[in-house]
Amino acid sequence: MARKKEPERVGINRTKIMSSAQALFLQKGTEQTKMEDIAAQAGICKATLYTYYPNKTAVLSDIALEGMKYLQQILTEKTDPRDSVHDNFIHLCRAMTQFREKFPVGFEMLLQNIGVEEAQLQADPALQETYDTGEQVNEQLIRVFTGAFPGQNRQQMVTILLQFWAEITGLILLAYNKESYIRKSCRQSRTEFLDDGFERLYQQLQAESVKS
Repeated sequence: MARKKEPERVGINRTKIMSSAQALFLQKGTEQTKMEDIAAQAGICKATLYTYYPNKTAVLSDIALEGMKYLQQILTEKTDPRDSVHDNFIHLCRAMTQFREKFPVGFEMLLQNIGVEEAQLQADPALQETYDTGEQVNEQLIRVFTGAFPGQNRQQMVTILLQFWAEITGLILLAYNKESYIRKSCRQSRTEFLDDGFERLYQQLQAESVKS
């Protein structure tokens, strides 16, 4: 009789597989990465990999889910409705930077189109959990930033959040992709460039708040 995998070992192996897959996806791209590449990078046989993930899409789904859970965790730790809007906005920006650092593939996946239709969510438990966690993150951010936009309903707040989400993630991606150019032309480190950018985005947030 086959011995059941211990839960702790399962968790360790999944983490190793996701870490290995992320490294390959960044190096080769998701399309060019094969399941056997992931197995080799993780130091396991292909058959073992398939006991955890039936295909590459499932690996990507797990990366997106774990990334979203991590983002939710650090946002919970760093933002507080009792703090100023400025402090919470900067905490949000830095949390997003941490997210990009730890889950670079998951970070970019969240900027892509994902299934949100009921049939799609029901067919993919990981997608459903990712979607649910994302909605919980949105609720956290709405609670934090409602004070900056009094009188806005939930739908309007979600629109505002998505727009600022796009600007924050775009700035972070630029800072990582153009780090050498920023260092040479702006005489700034990536962190300095991002801190300046986050403050400028906050000024924009204030201007939008006044208009609303």
